Amino acid sequence: MLKYTHEDIKAALGGAFSFSGSAPKDPMGVTTDTRKLNEGDLFVGIRGGDTPEVAVKAADAKAAACILSCDAPSGVPCYRVVDTIKALQDLAAYQRARLQIPMIGVTGSCGKTTTKNMLGSILGTLGETLVTEGNLNNEIGLPLTLLRLGKEHRTAVVEMGMNHKGEILALSRLARPDAAVITNIGSAHIEFLGSRENIALAKAEIFRGLPPCGKVALPIESDFFAKLSEMAGMLGLSVISFGKGGDFEFRSEGKNEAGLKGTLFTPMGKIELNVPVIGAYNASNIAGAAAGACALTEEIGLENLSVGLQNVRGEKLRNELHEYKGACVILDCYNANPDSLSASLNMLKDLKAKGRKAAFLGDMLEIGDKAKSAHFEIGKEAAQFLDALFIIGENASYYLAGAKEANSECEVIVCSESDAAESVRNYLKEGDTILFKGSRANKLENYFYEIEKKND
Repeated sequence: MLKYTHEDIKAALGGAFSFSGSAPKDPMGVTTDTRKLNEGDLFVGIRGGDTPEVAVKAADAKAAACILSCDAPSGVPCYRVVDTIKALQDLAAYQRARLQIPMIGVTGSCGKTTTKNMLGSILGTLGETLVTEGNLNNEIGLPLTLLRLGKEHRTAVVEMGMNHKGEILALSRLARPDAAVITNIGSAHIEFLGSRENIALAKAEIFRGLPPCGKVALPIESDFFAKLSEMAGMLGLSVISFGKGGDFEFRSEGKNEAGLKGTLFTPMGKIELNVPVIGAYNASNIAGAAAGACALTEEIGLENLSVGLQNVRGEKLRNELHEYKGACVILDCYNANPDSLSASLNMLKDLKAKGRKAAFLGDMLEIGDKAKSAHFEIGKEAAQFLDALFIIGENASYYLAGAKEANSECEVIVCSESDAAESVRNYLKEGDTILFKGSRANKLENYFYEIEKKND
C-alpha cells in the first residue's frame, strides 16, 4: 500500500476540507478501524467512528491525524470534511489515478465472489494481483480495496455489490476498471429494485466506468444477454460471451466433493481442467473468469488459464467443506437468494455421496413480497430429493409448506435457535452429506461450530 503525505491528502480532498493542528511530517497509511491502526496512520472516521470520542482512541493509538466531520479533540491533527465516506472515496480515487494498473470489475446476482477469486488466481500467474478481500465491495469496501493498490501489483480484480439503483454506477466510476464481468442476472435484491429487468439495468451500470475501448464478459445464456450487449455496444465496449455456446464454455464431465472435471473451450483452443470447486453451476463461473481474464489483457494464454483455475482457493463460507464424524458438511452461509439456493440444491442433488443427503436452510433476505413464494418453492424443490430438511427463521413455515406440497418422504424438522445444533448433530451419521445455506444475517455456520464443540 502506498502512503499519503500531507500534500497528497490535500490534493485528494481538493478544497473541501479545513485543517487544524500540526501537519503530519511523514507519509501515512490509511485505516477506518482503530483496532487495526498502526502508529503514524491516518484515521478516517466513518459512520459510528466519526466522533470525537473515537478520535481520542485513534490519538491514543498514535494516529498521525484524523479525517472527521465533527470537531476534533484538542491536540489531534484533523482534516475536517462534510462527508467522511466521500473523503475516503476521494483518497481512493487519488490512489487509483496515480497507479494505472489494469483492473477488472466483477458484479452479478450470484457467483461474483467465486468468479473474483478465479480471476485473481488466473491473473496471479502474470504477477502480483490485488483482489477484493471478503465482502469489501460497497461504497466503503471498494475504496479500502483501492487503497491497497501498490506499485508491486501487475493487475487488480475488484468486486462490486449493490442493492439499489445507482450504486454500481458510483463504484464503477470510482474504480474505473478497464474490463468487466457480469456473472448473471438473478432476483437478489429484487425487494429494492422491483424487477429482474431493473436488476439487469443496475448491473449494467458497471459499463459506465469503463473506457470506450474496454471489454465486457457477459453470460450468453442469460435472457438479458442481448439487452446487455446492446447497452455495451452503445458505449463503444466490446463483448465477450461465456456459457453454453459462448466464446468461452466449460463442459463438465464429472462432479464430486473434490471439484469439477471438464474441458474449457476458448477462442485460443481447449484445455482439460480439474477445478477445485463443487457445484455444476460453477461451470459458468469458470467460463466467466476465463473470459474476464482474456478481456482484461492479451497476455493471458491457455497455460495461464490452466494453472490459475486449477489452483484457485475458495472463499470462507462459500461451499466450505468440513468433515464431522465421517459426514461431509458444506458451509455455504455467506449469502442466499432464490437463484443461488436453487443452484446449491442442484449441486447437492448431483453430488456423489455415500449416505443420506440433508440441508439446513435459513431465511433468504431482501426479496420483498416474493419471500413467501420463494421459500415455498425452495422447500418444495429441496424435499423432492433430500432425506432430511432442517429449517430455521421467520420464513420456516413457507419452507415447510413447500416441502409438504412435494408429498415426498423427506423428513422436515423445524428448528429453533436453541435446538438447531442438537437436532442436526443427532441426525448426522458417517457417509451423510449436509448443506448449510442462508443469508448472511442467519450466521448458520455458528450452529455447525456449536456441533463441533460438543464433539470435543
